[in-house]
Amino acid sequence: MVHRSGPESRDDGLTAEDALRYRMLYEQSPLPYQSLDEQGRLIDVNPAWLATLGHERAEVIGRSFADFLHPDWREHFARNFPEFKRRGVVHDVRFRMRRADGRHIDVSFEGCIGYEPDGRMRQTYCVFQDITERLAAERKLRESEELYRVLFQSSPLAMFLSTPHTLENPNRAALELFGYSAEEFARRGPQDVSPTTQPDGTPSAAMVTLLTERVLAGEPQHFQWRHQRKDGTTFDADVHLNRVDIGGQPHLFAIVEDITDRLAAESTLRESAKRTELALLGADLGSWDWELATGRVVFDDRWAGMLGYRRSELDASVETWRALLHPDDREVVESQLAAHLAGRTPFYETEHRLRHKDGHWVWVLDRGQVLERDADGQPLRVCGTHLDITQRRQDEAQQRRSEERFRSLMEHTTEGFYLFEPVEPIPTTLPAEEQITRLYRGTIVECNDAQARMYGHARAEEVVGLTLADLHGGSDNPENRAFLRDWIARGYRLAGAVSEETDRDGETVWFSNNVLGIVEDGLLVRVWGTQTDITEMKQAEAEREHLQRQLAQAQKMEAVGRLAGGVAHDFNNMLTVILGNVQLALEEPGLTEPLRRSLLEVDGAAQRSADLTRQLLAFARKQTVAPQVLDLNETVEGMLKMLRRLIGEDIDLAWLPAPRLGAVRIDPGQIDQILANLCVNARDAIAGVGRVTIETENVTLDAEYCADHPGYRPGDYVQLSVADDGCGMDQATLASVFEPFFTTKAESEGTGLGLSTVYGIVKQNEGFINVYSEPGQGTVFRVFLPRHAQPQEPAPTQRAAPLPGGTETILLVEDESAILALGQAMLGSLGYRILTAGSPEAALAAARERPAGIDLLITDVVLPGMNGRQLAEALRADHPGLRTLFMSGYTANVIAHHGVLEDGVAFIQKPFSRGALARKVRDALDRPGT
Repeated sequence: MVHRSGPESRDDGLTAEDALRYRMLYEQSPLPYQSLDEQGRLIDVNPAWLATLGHERAEVIGRSFADFLHPDWREHFARNFPEFKRRGVVHDVRFRMRRADGRHIDVSFEGCIGYEPDGRMRQTYCVFQDITERLAAERKLRESEELYRVLFQSSPLAMFLSTPHTLENPNRAALELFGYSAEEFARRGPQDVSPTTQPDGTPSAAMVTLLTERVLAGEPQHFQWRHQRKDGTTFDADVHLNRVDIGGQPHLFAIVEDITDRLAAESTLRESAKRTELALLGADLGSWDWELATGRVVFDDRWAGMLGYRRSELDASVETWRALLHPDDREVVESQLAAHLAGRTPFYETEHRLRHKDGHWVWVLDRGQVLERDADGQPLRVCGTHLDITQRRQDEAQQRRSEERFRSLMEHTTEGFYLFEPVEPIPTTLPAEEQITRLYRGTIVECNDAQARMYGHARAEEVVGLTLADLHGGSDNPENRAFLRDWIARGYRLAGAVSEETDRDGETVWFSNNVLGIVEDGLLVRVWGTQTDITEMKQAEAEREHLQRQLAQAQKMEAVGRLAGGVAHDFNNMLTVILGNVQLALEEPGLTEPLRRSLLEVDGAAQRSADLTRQLLAFARKQTVAPQVLDLNETVEGMLKMLRRLIGEDIDLAWLPAPRLGAVRIDPGQIDQILANLCVNARDAIAGVGRVTIETENVTLDAEYCADHPGYRPGDYVQLSVADDGCGMDQATLASVFEPFFTTKAESEGTGLGLSTVYGIVKQNEGFINVYSEPGQGTVFRVFLPRHAQPQEPAPTQRAAPLPGGTETILLVEDESAILALGQAMLGSLGYRILTAGSPEAALAAARERPAGIDLLITDVVLPGMNGRQLAEALRADHPGLRTLFMSGYTANVIAHHGVLEDGVAFIQKPFSRGALARKVRDALDRPGT
């Protein structure tokens, strides 16, 4: 269709500048946008959409939106999309989408429907956000809350909240430790769970008040305290107090650990530690001693010094050790430790990392053993040692990194890599053919998966162990033997050598090869090689060459079209003078018969020249047409009788109309030209008896088809096909078939403008044409014209009447003096009063000197200094009722767009006859309005 420039051309209320600005925002937005048609297919997506889902644009446009959803969500989309279309808007609709790499993401959509002016749905406008991380965070928060609740209740340490007067929210360990039920505990205060005095004689109540004030002031407290149970017994406890604010109210959070037994055992442990200290000193081992019930861990000076600390800087707690433990080692360490504590292993031993004071990691060999268990076999105390093994691990890591770099290079590169070894070393002094024979018996000893895929296998394991003969279909492969021969001749070294091979599916593939033979003491012992698949690059090069040829052909056709249009423009002016003067001369009285016959010959030659000019204009897309909405089936039906006479009795004409064919908008005369030229071309291709088939069909060109046919646009079209079973054409002829003046006929049998005329008409109507032919197999031309949605317009009725005249005043403006004189003579003979002007300035002056008024302006479209439309507008300022008839030898964008005449514009094409001019003038004068 024709797109007009300017703000008024948009039917959605936006100016072209606004549309461009919004498009830029759309393309540059970090949020993914998409548009769907009424069937849920993707019409448009922005770069953020493509980046989020990892697709290329060509992969998605035209596909159903459901293709990009998680399979479990497609039914959800199919069920809810009609509701979206009914409501016209959606908010926070969630889907699970599938990325190109197979991963799934959760998204939230916002969208609305865009409607046509008649209320039909145009498309959806939607934006979505990736909420995968947000949903994961919400799940994690819920899990975290549940985890903390479980940990709180399952903790072996007594925990509860406290105010200065009440105890609240005890966990199970607290209730068990103090011996109260939950209801009883809630009726107690801090003083109720303490004896009257502490072991040092301090009153408990006063100390509780002091500690509470400090904690509420923001000073956490850690101390030992003697508590009293419900039954009156007491126990010593390790207590941590911290302030927490709940619901805007300050509370104390207490953690209480019974350390009665631990205190009793500490003296014994101290004595044992002294003895152990002497033994560890000689072995340069750091030691630790862990009391499981309290979580207290005693580290010696050497253990602390190994990490750069003084012993006093480390809390005697298992949490200190856990905080220093490398996160990546924690699972293994705790697993080994748990196995030993459960009695499944005789001792605990791991190698893991601890964080040094300056931040680096120290590798240690950690050994330990349970020293005490209770009556039920549960461990009470574990002791162990640490040995610094950092240097040893660094040496091992250096060797491992070297091996891993090599392995990573093999496994993760897209380049194929292989190591090949002959059955036994091959002397390099042997003839090349003998060396090749022995090479074929050798095997692949190592390769990566990329190389295996190049050999047509899925994994490297399927290739290792295969012989060279296995991989190349035997030892007689001529291409491979030639490759090896060249490799030997070049000293067992090739770089970037391209090989063409056939894969397991029979498809041709290309590889770039680097091959290095390792020669030791004159013996070929192994072969290293890399291989890169360059098939896509080779195919891209071929496609690029094909597109360059198509571009050159299109540029050549455009250049010839411009030349043809220019020639036709000048030729039309000359033909106007010739035809007009001949027709005036033929009306002169007293003509002799010989002179009349001569003038008629001149008239006929000029008419044929005018037809030739119209063909040139059609090819150049510069002819002016008045399109109508047509049923192509009815138009072709009306031409069948004429076409059968045109192709002759020996050729059968088959007509295959499609039912319910869509309408097209085109000048009816152009359909006549297309069919006449294609049928004549088909007739001339048939020697003797044959068949011509005309067929119509509704077709839709999708993006994939248009990608293979540069210049085509996706959309709905009506296809008109003309096929013959004649001699066909070779590729050289097909390359030039639409060029003007190109013909394979004898010089006297054709002008070479028939198919170029068809080409120009199709292009002028925003359509496409292609041709398929092979020598001896016939030819088929397919014309694609845009399908039109408006109803068919009634065909204009033809009026048969004598040449009309009149007495109105006409201003004739033409810069060609011969045409100006001819027009004056023609119009004068019809009774009109004529004013003439050779330029816009002269026309304006003539109008000013004619105050009585001018009825009609006849002006050439293209004038020096001012075009015809501008002249008409200037004259209407003083002559409001002035009517205008434009004339031109070719179309101009002043009154037409791409050759299609604007509605309401009166126009006459040069060259014209006296009769045509008379009717056009009368129609212009009689037309209502201005």
